[in-house]
Amino acid sequence: KPLPAYQDATLHIYDAADYVQNAFDVPICTYGGELDKQLIASTQMKAAADKLQVPMSLIVGPGVGHAFHPESLRQFMAFHHEKQVAGRTLPAAAREIRFVTWTVKYNACDWLAIEEQLLPYQESSVHAQVDAQGQVAKITTRNVGVLRLSRDVADSVEIDGVRLPLADA
Repeated sequence: KPLPAYQDATLHIYDAADYVQNAFDVPICTYGGELDKQLIASTQMKAAADKLQVPMSLIVGPGVGHAFHPESLRQFMAFHHEKQVAGRTLPAAAREIRFVTWTVKYNACDWLAIEEQLLPYQESSVHAQVDAQGQVAKITTRNVGVLRLSRDVADSVEIDGVRLPLADA
């Protein structure tokens, strides 16, 4: 039987496919063995990422179940080594953020945080872009009641079409 709506809504908190948009902010490589029943989790995440035009790598280990195939493990570790060597943009330097959450328990990415949702346990999202000069942060939100930004991200902010100066001190 389906769960009651109030219980079903909370399940999004732990469904990785619902958070796939966040792979825009942090590189992700997912893996599954070709014969692994859990491979579907990786393929669903990859399909969702492709739909959102978010880069995500998927490696499938040939002929194995819930284990790494030796060549697949080499590819997986090479992906992570490449990202480690390149380093990650410091949070304050991120010029674009695409962030989604279903709960304020997991509410922050780099220089922004969703402090309050309009409808709890529903998808809340933020797409933020800072111009090259650091003057304006243009932000669009969905299901966000309170949004916290780092003070030094830009000189002014435009949230959902309304432009505001950032307060001093």
